Amino acid sequence: MLGLQHNKMSGSIPPGLGNLINLEYLSASDNRLSGHIPLEIEDLSKLQYLDLSGNNFSGNIPPSLGNLKLLWMLFLGGNNLSGVIPSSLAECRNLWVLSLSGNNLRGSLPPELIGLSFSPNAIDLSANQFTGVLPMEIGNWKNLQIFDISQNMMSTQESCEGFNACSGADYQDRDFKALVYEFMVNGNLDEWLHPTPRTNEDLQEHRNLNLLQRMNIAIDVANAVEYLHCHGKIPIVHCDLKPSNILLDEELTARVGDFGLARFLHEKTQDVMHCRLL
Repeated sequence: MLGLQHNKMSGSIPPGLGNLINLEYLSASDNRLSGHIPLEIEDLSKLQYLDLSGNNFSGNIPPSLGNLKLLWMLFLGGNNLSGVIPSSLAECRNLWVLSLSGNNLRGSLPPELIGLSFSPNAIDLSANQFTGVLPMEIGNWKNLQIFDISQNMMSTQESCEGFNACSGADYQDRDFKALVYEFMVNGNLDEWLHPTPRTNEDLQEHRNLNLLQRMNIAIDVANAVEYLHCHGKIPIVHCDLKPSNILLDEELTARVGDFGLARFLHEKTQDVMHCRLL
């Protein structure tokens, strides 16, 4: 077991790491490590847990990670990784958790990974540049509890026609239900008002709202709130209105989202019903 997380380490991982052939647990998350993920990691044949998230690793995900047959958990999120998901990861037959969020990965999901004969528990591919259609084969993963592909460029329109194929995806055999929303290409208002440093700095150059855009967004939000309060069949009060809940489409038209704390108000009663939309 080797735990090096939260140590502000910089530089690259030395190739000599591959000599630790009996290593089962390796965590170097939340440091300042950079460079490529060393190919020598494939020599750690007994490795079951690998966490390199929250660093500055670049380059492609090494296909040789597929040689880690005992790998159970793989965390590579929050780096500068690019390229595609190597199909060789499907060779990790014990893989239970896979997190690749917050990178610059692209392409579609590899068929080899989607067609796994085993069922992972959690897959997080959010905040990348994946494209293509959400495959329906994920409905065969009976143990799947988390499958996050948010903040990508994937289409769901074609796959929605057969979305009931996922009705058995719940690990407790409950009905699977999903709401599919229009993709908001410009994210939320909070990301425009308070941009955080990201790998793709080109996006941040365009995230400056002029006065007219700010006024239009304010008007859009006011119209949405007025509709909820006054023009719906049942008046609704949005109790958690904040910039992160204001979504922006391609034309920077604002949409009010996240009704987790919304309330239905009835005219003839003081009773208040809380409604959470999942």
